[in-house]
Amino acid sequence: MRWFGWQDAHHAPQGTVPGAEGAALERLAEPQHPQLALLLDYWQEKRGSGRAMPARGDVSPTDIPRLMPHLVLFDILDGGKDGQIRVFGSELSEMLGEDRTGMRLSQIKCEKQEQSAQNIRSRWLNIFHLTVAEKAPAFVKAPMNNSGRDFMIFHGACLPLCGPESEEMKQILGILVTLPRSADELLPPPVPYGAETPGFI
Repeated sequence: MRWFGWQDAHHAPQGTVPGAEGAALERLAEPQHPQLALLLDYWQEKRGSGRAMPARGDVSPTDIPRLMPHLVLFDILDGGKDGQIRVFGSELSEMLGEDRTGMRLSQIKCEKQEQSAQNIRSRWLNIFHLTVAEKAPAFVKAPMNNSGRDFMIFHGACLPLCGPESEEMKQILGILVTLPRSADELLPPPVPYGAETPGFI
């Protein structure tokens, strides 16, 4: 499996992606976590040559059963300003204590304090908006800011999908995985967005 080697031809600010207080994300040029790299490889395979992105009909979560519990599928709403969660993986539901299927990103709630919900909304919307604006995959990582989980790091990605009859982006395929900081430190070094990518290993 490829860990590195994909470089987006679009340009955007490097480093952190701002949001609400405590919601900043570190943007990466490439997936650092192997499960995100696996999803990118699958997306690239389904995209083929000559297309900016695969169509929704090209993608079947059953092709990647290891990733299914961590996947999210968003419908793009309001010209890309907001998204609605069409699919929310079982592992994510268990981890967060709720199934967010059907929720709009702008309306995500949280059983805990409102600031946590605001940060969660901001994080999801930031990476969602990056993908909509650039029509290309976006990769981020950040500490979890949920109470009791601040020792965990999450890695997330959003990958665009077009409709069946045009190249217009209609949906976004997302993934979210978490691991303890100690395990995160064992991954290959992250490649900050805007840095030269080191090729294939």
